[in-house]
Amino acid sequence: MPVSDKQIASFAAAHETKVLFDTSPRHLAGPGDGRHITHGLAAAGWALVSDPLNPLMVMRSDDCHRRLILDGSSHFAYWSLQSHAVDEEQRWYASFGYRTPVEILAAVTDALAGPSAGGTDPWQTIRDAGWPVISERDARSPDGLCQISRFDDDLSDPWYVEVREYPHEHAPLWWRATFHGDTPVRLVNAFLVALTDPAPLPRGQYGDDVHHKALQKPSGLTGKRLVEAHTSRLDALRAQVRATRRRARAASQPTTTPPARSASTATAAHR
Repeated sequence: MPVSDKQIASFAAAHETKVLFDTSPRHLAGPGDGRHITHGLAAAGWALVSDPLNPLMVMRSDDCHRRLILDGSSHFAYWSLQSHAVDEEQRWYASFGYRTPVEILAAVTDALAGPSAGGTDPWQTIRDAGWPVISERDARSPDGLCQISRFDDDLSDPWYVEVREYPHEHAPLWWRATFHGDTPVRLVNAFLVALTDPAPLPRGQYGDDVHHKALQKPSGLTGKRLVEAHTSRLDALRAQVRATRRRARAASQPTTTPPARSASTATAAHR
């Protein structure tokens, strides 16, 4: 399902005249524009399969193995990803709260368009970012508001990322992301790479969904450049999907070798 010119124009109209502020840390930046995710999946060949008049939106991958669900009635599972078992990959699911920054979630959806090779150890990603690792199954952001945990329970070691209003385990949740234990490591790692990236995210000043402890300063990024970056990313995703499909077709084609010539045929040919 390609992103239409009308859809790009609508995205541009919403952003080109915006005054942007660099907002950090990322986990406090607020949700952003959901089209960062849906346009990316459409560029990667996903299709809208739900009724356009239904407030529950469902997109499905071109191979029908994966689905993205946008449920505006659920604050803690606003976005959901579901995958059937395919090849050596087990069935898995992940959910993301309303305030999950779309750029961080898009790191996961973009990775679905790439090769399915294994990823880096997520704990090493956290350490490399300088986030304190409290134990073998627990880490926190430097400001103490974001906690990353992996629990050993009946859900096959799920991952949890929780951001709270203030640094206390019983403080109200700001947003939560959950990955089923069978979620491919490369997808969990993609999320954590984007989460721990120190680069700020562009947001409007004092937005309703920007955390009150987020730091904002005027950005050198204009609304027009933001739109250009968005369309360039869609082009890159289309190219990546085409390249992945070419490699898959090449790998599935049988290799044939010409039949060996018999000695008599070779002798006759020599004469």
